Amino acid sequence: MGWIATICVHPDFRRQGLGEQLLRICEQALDVHRVRLTLRESNKDARRLYERMGYAEADRWVRYYRDKEDGIVMEKWLHPQ
Repeated sequence: MGWIATICVHPDFRRQGLGEQLLRICEQALDVHRVRLTLRESNKDARRLYERMGYAEADRWVRYYRDKEDGIVMEKWLHPQ
C-alpha cells in the first residue's frame, strides 16, 4: 500500500485539471495495488476530486488535525489483488 502525503494546487491555478494530473502521477509513481490519502473533513473540493478519481472513504481520524478537525482517510485500489 502507498500513501500520498500531500498534493496541492495554488488557488490561482485550480479548476484546470492540475490536481487530477498530480494525483495520476503520484499513483503511477507509487506502483502499488492500493493507495490512501487523508484530507480535512471541510475540504469538499478535494473530496469531490478524489471521489471522481475512484477514491472512497476508508476511515475517519477524529480530531486528527491540530485545530481538532477530523481527517478523512480515502482509499483507491489501483490494480487487482
